[in-house]
Amino acid sequence: MLIFGGQVYATMWLAHGNPVWPVSIRVGPWVLPGRHSVEELLAAGAAVPRAEGSLLERITLSWLAIDTNPVFDMRLGGFGLLFLLALPFAVLRLVELLSRPVVPSRAAHASKGLLLLMALTTALLTPDPATTRYVLAVAALVFATAAASVSMLRWRPSARVAVGALVLLVAGAQVVWAAPGLFGDGPALTELLRMSDEERRVAIGPNGRPIEYPATWAHVRRDESVAFDEAFEFPGLLWSPELRYPVRYVPEGSADLASWLESNQVRVVAVGPVNAAALRAKGRARWSKLFDCSSSDCAVYVRE
Repeated sequence: MLIFGGQVYATMWLAHGNPVWPVSIRVGPWVLPGRHSVEELLAAGAAVPRAEGSLLERITLSWLAIDTNPVFDMRLGGFGLLFLLALPFAVLRLVELLSRPVVPSRAAHASKGLLLLMALTTALLTPDPATTRYVLAVAALVFATAAASVSMLRWRPSARVAVGALVLLVAGAQVVWAAPGLFGDGPALTELLRMSDEERRVAIGPNGRPIEYPATWAHVRRDESVAFDEAFEFPGLLWSPELRYPVRYVPEGSADLASWLESNQVRVVAVGPVNAAALRAKGRARWSKLFDCSSSDCAVYVRE
């Protein structure tokens, strides 16, 4: 992350005093400035079920949920039943390591426990630990620790075989349960394999089928560009498959939006109500609305 994203973090820090600008971060008495709260960031994206309440309530609700429907951009549940079965064994192993007397002969065990605790804590340092895909390292650590705990139990060979079979059965059931999340409301995976590239592009999207976008790409020549502002939540949909034109972010609070669009040769723009009003104002170019956004209050326009 530091290799590929470090330059961006450093630039934001120097420009705004916050490496994750424009998101405001509050940790106790420390506040990093920003225009949007973490809550706004986490609420963006596809309209999917989300956990509500305090951080602890959301973590408990999401981690313990085993009957939530798998969907794109899943925000509630996801660890599954196998995680809940492994969790008690992992907790017991962690308590055992940390409770050993710290004497030279057993110091290594206490060190392992502290390292494991540090790894778990670090894995939770994400914008929203209640969203399980953000903390997959936690599940990996729990499974590894539980496996170490179970391996130390003195079971007969038949019992080990039974436990292994149970784990495989539960894991297989979870894969079957989660499979619909791979293609959401779109066609089955087998149907996708038979489709052409053009058909697949409009078969599945981050928030419904993106059927409007191929025609939008066709409006833009190689020497032109596409732009969007903060109201548009899925900028990845604005790029054509062959990446023949650049996609730019509309500067915030631009005093002369028309001049910026003209200087960057913007043919298509996706904007919220404020910038849409500026487009409709009398200017040097005429803009026609192509369609409204499906997930937020914005629309996509094309320059005539």
